[in-house]
Amino acid sequence: MKRTALTLVALAFGMGVSFAQTTPQTEEPATETEQTVEKENMSNQQPAAPGLKTITLGELPLQVQDALNSEEFSAFTVVAVAEVPKKEGATTQYYQAALAPEEGAKPTLIVLFNDKGKAVARKEMNATEGGEE
Repeated sequence: MKRTALTLVALAFGMGVSFAQTTPQTEEPATETEQTVEKENMSNQQPAAPGLKTITLGELPLQVQDALNSEEFSAFTVVAVAEVPKKEGATTQYYQAALAPEEGAKPTLIVLFNDKGKAVARKEMNATEGGEE
């Protein structure tokens, strides 16, 4: 039951990220107005899916940071991390990381970690869900 719930959370996050990035673009007529653009420190950081709290890498527990820096995920770049809200009565905190094969690419792997740094669920996304445009 727990794995099913975690898988659904990971799926919801992945779908939220993919839908947020694949909205149809329409051409607008050219206008001569200036617009200001605000940039964050991590310009490629993706917003979290509804119900998740976007956090920075530095806010992750050290065990989760170590897991993301391990050899298992060395081929990936961290695109976004989020904190999964605790269920009532739960004692374990979970964190979700969206990983891309290279800097600036869309996420191709969503991994759910517990607060001890163990990857408890993962979802690979295909090219239409999270690959390059």
